[in-house]
Amino acid sequence: MKKAALLPKFYNIMTSEGSDEATIFLYGYIGTWYEWDSEEGYKDVGLKDMEFIKEFEALTSKYKKVHLRINSPGGEVFHGSAMVTAIRNCTNCEVHTWLDGVAASMSGVIWLAGHKRHAAKNGMLMLHNASNFEWGNAKHMRNMADTLDKFDESLIIACADAVGMDE
Repeated sequence: MKKAALLPKFYNIMTSEGSDEATIFLYGYIGTWYEWDSEEGYKDVGLKDMEFIKEFEALTSKYKKVHLRINSPGGEVFHGSAMVTAIRNCTNCEVHTWLDGVAASMSGVIWLAGHKRHAAKNGMLMLHNASNFEWGNAKHMRNMADTLDKFDESLIIACADAVGMDE
């Protein structure tokens, strides 16, 4: 198996010459996530929507089947929602999502987006309402609560669409 150029720490692609399948490993945080590097200080190593979609579209135009293997605590709705849309709208190839360990929070919604879903016997799926931190006065808090309600509506639509249920 040939390894493509190494992307951020939590995101790798594996392909084999002559194969009609590719695999993306989404093993880590979706969105902004900082880790300490002794030489460079704090580095953002999270998976961003534009990075993923660029690579995903390149793979789906070249391969008949793309496997998205997930072991992730989740992350930001801002980045994850665009990834879900790219997966759900893919018509070039068949997208299989694999729950390898944990698909929590936003990564659980990404797992649901697959055309065909698979889960390890020890796999764990966790979905929940959107959450956030807020600092400020009552008006700021109310605005954030309204925003979280909108995120929840969006996530419910994505999950219902993935499993063929009404919202």
